[in-house]
Amino acid sequence: MQRFLAFIFVLAFLSNANAIQIGNYNLLSKQKSPLSMEVELFLAKEDKLSTLKPAIASKADYDSAGLQRLPIHDDIQLKLNQFNKQFFVKLSSKNPVEDPYLDILLEVTSEKGRTLREFTVLLDPDRKSTRMNSSHSSVSRMPSSA
Repeated sequence: MQRFLAFIFVLAFLSNANAIQIGNYNLLSKQKSPLSMEVELFLAKEDKLSTLKPAIASKADYDSAGLQRLPIHDDIQLKLNQFNKQFFVKLSSKNPVEDPYLDILLEVTSEKGRTLREFTVLLDPDRKSTRMNSSHSSVSRMPSSA
């Protein structure tokens, strides 16, 4: 029985080894301006960009992660991009992000399943509107992939 369970564990690990990985982000905007950021994607050789569907996760996923889904999340547009051999998701909004931070739960669905990653994005204040010095940092963790 133990060998069977070990076999199942190894099989599950190997099936996730070729799954899409959501990498780090690059924030291009500041607080009180429309969101602009890029998130790296790492694809397996057999993955095709045309079959990927990025999205902001559902309210149920936010609730499961203990996060609050705000109206700004409905405003975020996502677009897949490729530059040379690098893949990324461009996130942008029409409306400004008023809060100093934003929890984003990014979902990427492929033929192999669904991958989620949480980002807590800290937005620097616009230097024109304040004299406070602020630094950009991030906290991220990757929930289990389905």
